[in-house]
Amino acid sequence: MTNDRRSFLRLAGAVSALAAGGSATALAASVPQPQALTRSAFARALGEDFAFEDQVLSETIAKLTKVEALPTAKTPAEAEGCFRAVFKVDGPARLQQLTYRVRHARMGEFVMFVSPKAPGSVEAVFNRI
Repeated sequence: MTNDRRSFLRLAGAVSALAAGGSATALAASVPQPQALTRSAFARALGEDFAFEDQVLSETIAKLTKVEALPTAKTPAEAEGCFRAVFKVDGPARLQQLTYRVRHARMGEFVMFVSPKAPGSVEAVFNRI
């Protein structure tokens, strides 16, 4: 079995669980998480596209427009885990408050919860102190 097949089978299991009345937790549990979703990792991806896939496998492309430390971060080390990332969607597509499977060329594949920020944009808040 290859990694691609394993990923497909995990996703198929999550979709089945959701169809049977599951929740976004099933999707989150099925997607392997990368080791470092840090402020600096996102900062290196400013201006780049991220693919957001929802539970019904609909994909929306959004550009990362801002990454900033949260005010709760008192040290540079804390700022790596306490930050917000803002994404802008061009065109008529919209992202809702939801947990999405996200893909990026360098950062890989992960799940992320986002909330609407302004028309056409969403933000993800990371608060790991």
